[in-house]
Amino acid sequence: MIGAAGQVYDLPGSWHTSLVYRHQHSERRFVGDQEQPDPHVAVNDLNVFDLSLSYTLTSRFSLGLNVPILEMNREQSVRAGQTFGDRFSTQSHGLGDVSVIARGWLFDPAKNLRHNVNTAIGVKIPTGQDDVTDRFQTFTGSVVLTVDQSIQPGDGGWGIRLGASAFQTLGNSFELFSTVDYLSNPEGTNGVPTYRPRASEGIMSVPDQYLARLGIQAPIWPKWQLRGTLVGRIEGVPAHDLIGSSTGFRRPGYAVSIEPGLNMTNKANTVFISVPLAIYRNRTKSVPDEIDDPIPTTLGNGDAAFADYLLLMGYTRTF
Repeated sequence: MIGAAGQVYDLPGSWHTSLVYRHQHSERRFVGDQEQPDPHVAVNDLNVFDLSLSYTLTSRFSLGLNVPILEMNREQSVRAGQTFGDRFSTQSHGLGDVSVIARGWLFDPAKNLRHNVNTAIGVKIPTGQDDVTDRFQTFTGSVVLTVDQSIQPGDGGWGIRLGASAFQTLGNSFELFSTVDYLSNPEGTNGVPTYRPRASEGIMSVPDQYLARLGIQAPIWPKWQLRGTLVGRIEGVPAHDLIGSSTGFRRPGYAVSIEPGLNMTNKANTVFISVPLAIYRNRTKSVPDEIDDPIPTTLGNGDAAFADYLLLMGYTRTF
């Protein structure tokens, strides 16, 4: 992503590889934008390794492949109605949903060294398993059920990936940059049962997702090509999809974060790290929430656990 690498343009015929690691520990329970602490809240730990490979076809166009590998854990309490028991964990791991993406610069890179806009369109392939099962503890023993949607490696639907990024160099040292990515999932539900008590939430939804960033990059130690970034970031799941039905169970909402980061380049190699810090979180109403409680308040919202921060770190190489 622009703002993570020192070199914006790649030469025709070059390959670009990257490995990005994301860690997320979600334990802060929100209903709407109000935190409602709960000792029985389900806690997620997500570890995602995203491997990318792209080939620069011409000075303006490239084709890429994204392969996510996931390892996830969810800790929750034994529950029967409003009676709670011991904590237990369920897990999932493996290949996520692979994407193939084409990217292109709107303007000729040779004539636009200080600014440009890149657009992207791709296909998300449902290669990740969407019906992983594990043993759940109950007061009468253990049962095998599908794990929570939040730790399923895949969502079960074909998707359309849309994106855009832009940069503007300021003076000789600073760079403004922005990125927007949207995953549109036209399929409504994937047929996987949730075992939730509400009939409207009985099957998992296949939701859209989005991410937007706006930031600035500045040199910290020019001799070692060490740069710092400061970014505003918003990411989330909408209640209503861009295309298709929005029924089924999902946890819509979004988090707004301030994302400080560092990156350092040595010839064809770049390493980077950033830590988005959440400053606002909102678990919005889902379609089942709207159906079951149409009053426009947060009283009928479901809940969701959010993280205080993310850890993003990675390595890229051009050859």
